[in-house]
Amino acid sequence: MSIIKKTIWSIIFIFTTCYSNVITAQTLTRYNFDVIINNVKLKMPLVGGFNNPQFSEVDIDGDGVLDLFVFDRSGNGIAVFINKGTKN
Repeated sequence: MSIIKKTIWSIIFIFTTCYSNVITAQTLTRYNFDVIINNVKLKMPLVGGFNNPQFSEVDIDGDGVLDLFVFDRSGNGIAVFINKGTKN
């Protein structure tokens, strides 16, 4: 095999190896943990805290009920809470 073919195959191998690692590193994994305190199952126990939150009311799911959108300015974190209650 010539040196050019070896170089091309090496570049292709390195590119596909690096590219596949980037794709797998950016997957979203959801974990469901049940946290029970005093026989009460907590809703969303692992949401975490906000350092510098900015709250907005937005109709995320288009049902006519305003939901809560939270943008954390320190770290650019986003959290969305769907309102399953009343319109007001």
